[in-house]
Amino acid sequence: MIYQNNLFSLVRKPQKIPSTFGNQTCLLDLFCCPEELETLWEQDNSKKDIIPYIQEIQKKSEYKQRKDIQQRIANQMQQFSKEEEYGLLNRLDNETGWFVYFANTPEAKEDYHKLQKSLAITKYYIARVSGNCPSQEITLPIFHHKNPQKMTTNPLKSRGEPHQVKTIVQNIHYNRETDTSLLKIQIQKGIRHQIRLHLASSGYSIIGDALYGWRPSDILHLWSVGMEIK
Repeated sequence: MIYQNNLFSLVRKPQKIPSTFGNQTCLLDLFCCPEELETLWEQDNSKKDIIPYIQEIQKKSEYKQRKDIQQRIANQMQQFSKEEEYGLLNRLDNETGWFVYFANTPEAKEDYHKLQKSLAITKYYIARVSGNCPSQEITLPIFHHKNPQKMTTNPLKSRGEPHQVKTIVQNIHYNRETDTSLLKIQIQKGIRHQIRLHLASSGYSIIGDALYGWRPSDILHLWSVGMEIK
């Protein structure tokens, strides 16, 4: 599944695979076999209730769904080398699903970094957490944890300098029967595990996030649903 406007493409990343090259098969590896990527999209049972929010961002930023997936991927690989990660602009945790962003041209990639520095790019996510999470802005500084697998808001467990970031949380639906909240989340620059850690630090761990306080489950209930340039 690919959405595109004049500058950028949003490519759906199945959950449980990396965004970029490493020791495991990643999204970019699958560019060489788009049929297998389409099969993974079909098998990825992400929640249908995130679809309206994907459509909302699509309309705001004039993204159109592309049907010619193989041609679109081929064009991406022609514009950028493997070392340039085929124009990849952001990464998601392996467990986080849906969209990562690609520049359509080298010029668009340069523009993206300028826009990001000026805080003109807003990234949107949907998450499901335990409890009735209030709408709020979370501005706790985030540090690298002494455990390299984690981040932390606790200076006593940290290494290095803090990252000053903001996570805007909107509760869009509270389910009394399951005692869970569906959240719409906005960030701008973003750092590793920002949303996961900010929500856990406010007392509302994302369902499936064993790293930050939730019991393990089949999937992490966190999805990247798009970006907007303001």
